[in-house]
Amino acid sequence: MNNEELKAYFLTGCTAAGKTSVAHFIAKQKGYAILSTDSMQIYCDMNIGTAKASEQELSEVPYYGINICDPNENYSLWNFYQYSKQILRENSDKTFIITGGTGLYIRSLMNGLNELPGADEELRTYWNTIIETNGIKPVKEKLKTLAPEYFARMSKDDQENPRRLIRAIELVRSTQYQENPDAWIKSIQKIDLVGVTLPTEILNNKIAKRVHKMYDEGLIDEVNGILNKYHDLNGTAAQAIGYAEAIALIRNKCSLKEAIEKTIVRTRRLAKKQRTWFRHQAQMDWVDATDLNIEQTADLILRKWDEHGQTNIV
Repeated sequence: MNNEELKAYFLTGCTAAGKTSVAHFIAKQKGYAILSTDSMQIYCDMNIGTAKASEQELSEVPYYGINICDPNENYSLWNFYQYSKQILRENSDKTFIITGGTGLYIRSLMNGLNELPGADEELRTYWNTIIETNGIKPVKEKLKTLAPEYFARMSKDDQENPRRLIRAIELVRSTQYQENPDAWIKSIQKIDLVGVTLPTEILNNKIAKRVHKMYDEGLIDEVNGILNKYHDLNGTAAQAIGYAEAIALIRNKCSLKEAIEKTIVRTRRLAKKQRTWFRHQAQMDWVDATDLNIEQTADLILRKWDEHGQTNIV
């Protein structure tokens, strides 16, 4: 099966908006499979804090993109991209719903991904030192000089993110970029997506309820078990929303109330960042689920999928 024949339905939205529940409902009704594009659900044993599918749900629908690696292992965007294409090829008899809120994972599948250059530790050390001394402005100016079109097409958030700017400098200095810069610029064009949305106030209330439920259902015990099993988590897993706060609580660096409050704040910030990403990076066809039950939401999404058809996986 070649790349051009890979297709799937995409469903996205902010964290806690309800996209995962709707995707599961549709998949169960239609006999579809689900591929998660959530960069935290890839980690084994990180279940409660990532709102991963339950054992019951896993028995009802084939899920992929979850429990791919241990939380003390490094896992890159390139790894996910290759994994996803392999899964779609090996299960070509299935219709897939690709759902999740990690923008880079979504974009890689819809626009493709050139093999990315590895980290340049010398370059990163240099620019991090510059940032510590002179702030972010010199990094922005450097990227503007190296690749003004690439910089202009980055989201406003990414233009203010030191880590993303330094990574962008790595990319535009790479042989791949130098040989075909147009392909890289094209890769940050807006993409077409169907998504589930809620008004900010309603979403914020749902986030607060979800966080309290996570802690009530045993997030602290889960994190204790993860630390005992894996000892040192990789940087991404250790800073995951809810997990970083639980680790701080376990190590007596904050109270339970402080851990819960910080988890709520960070989750709301993530939702805001996702909204910004959708606004700048995607052409969204939204389903507002405010006054809809799950069946009604699913019906509207299916109509939009009928209109748009399945999306090619590049």
